[in-house]
Amino acid sequence: MIEKRNLFNTTHVTKEEYKEYLHRGFISENDFLFEKILYQILFILFIIFALVSLILFFKLRKSYIIRQRGFTISFIGGIVNFISVIIEFLPQLMKVPCALSIYSTNLLNVVVNLIFFCRSLRIVLFYHYNFFKMMVIVIPTLISLIITVTLHLTIDSNTCSFIKLEDAMLDLKHNKSRRLFSVFQIFNGLSMIFSFILALLLAPIKDTNILGAKFECFTTCILILVVNFLHIFLQRRASDHALLDYSKNPRRMYLNLYEITKGGRMLFVVVSIYMLFASITLPVIYFYKAKKAHKKFIENDLTSKKLFNKVLNTPSLVHDLRSIALKEFSVENVLFWENYQDLQNMNYLNFIDYNKSEESREESGLLNQFYYEYMDEPKHKQFYSTSSMNNYDYNPYSLVPNEIIPYYKAFYKSFISDNGIAKVNISEIAALNIHNEIDFPTIGIFDSAKDEIIEKMYYTIYPILLKKSGSIIKEILC
Repeated sequence: MIEKRNLFNTTHVTKEEYKEYLHRGFISENDFLFEKILYQILFILFIIFALVSLILFFKLRKSYIIRQRGFTISFIGGIVNFISVIIEFLPQLMKVPCALSIYSTNLLNVVVNLIFFCRSLRIVLFYHYNFFKMMVIVIPTLISLIITVTLHLTIDSNTCSFIKLEDAMLDLKHNKSRRLFSVFQIFNGLSMIFSFILALLLAPIKDTNILGAKFECFTTCILILVVNFLHIFLQRRASDHALLDYSKNPRRMYLNLYEITKGGRMLFVVVSIYMLFASITLPVIYFYKAKKAHKKFIENDLTSKKLFNKVLNTPSLVHDLRSIALKEFSVENVLFWENYQDLQNMNYLNFIDYNKSEESREESGLLNQFYYEYMDEPKHKQFYSTSSMNNYDYNPYSLVPNEIIPYYKAFYKSFISDNGIAKVNISEIAALNIHNEIDFPTIGIFDSAKDEIIEKMYYTIYPILLKKSGSIIKEILC
């Protein structure tokens, strides 16, 4: 008879003890009372924690911090993780049908990993692309479903039933319906490869927030690798596996660890809970932390919006803002502002050209020169600050000159369109109004979006710039 569990007992069990182990379940046994009560408590605590986190995350969906993380895909991922953990907990609380374990493992596990990989790729590719396709999630999930259903139909219905309740621990020890779990094994193998590659790609990325998006994705990749290696090891050392060398009976510590982790399944529960915490709970915590910090962000000479507007019109300080935004994964906001200024420079030069041509009846060529610099030598183009445009009669309702319209449409495709390479997070109303007007744009078509972007930069990256270069700003602008 196997003695009380001891993870540090490395002795081998006898053949009789091993046979007893293979026929000992969890729910069907009268033992393990403390463990069963513990799972019940953890189950209730998890439901409370997950529901509160998801509700608050949804409630704060319009906040910048939540939208920056990608509300839709993060929220869907949170719900799928919640359902996955609930189903994985059930076998520790009651007998469950074999089919429930098969389909939840082969489908929910695949969806959870795919959503995580999409979110991670969004960070890795953020410097070049700011979009992802839901088809990356849908197609592999459908493939997994089709394969699972096909395999399920080829076996005896009594082998893995939808209605017969069983002790999941016994099924795991005997590798029951091992063939049906092949989908899970294949996708887990692929997830290990992707996790390793993503970890390498995420490592050099800089994030000003120590526990930010990079930390979440990088640590999750490492956790996925560790858990999968440990799961493979336990399956080969402590279950009735076809490749197990029966001439050497397993060590007690492997059998104890297998039972404690419920065949390694609870290890994946830990990963799912961590994903939910990192992607849903942490952003909510950051929001309230930022809200608290905002109360301390009292208006004075350095924190005033008037000074921030001066910062936005100082190229060297805008460059510093861009460097900070890169680490905050919000560089699209600074790029939006810089390119918005380029459009206004074009309008300003068009205004000068028009006035000079009216006076001399000849074109001055300033606008054509700016076009050349904008397209071919952007790093050396002349910069016109707001103060230099004081004599410019800005009318946001004036139609954009025909020669400038292509640049307005290019700006729209880059920053406003759903497939834009640097799409900014603006309100639906502002985006819809721009979409409706872009065919016949006015000079101020992007002004509402610009105001939102400036507001976001003021509350997110400007405080970081003040902390880093407050004395320089004071010296230059005050």
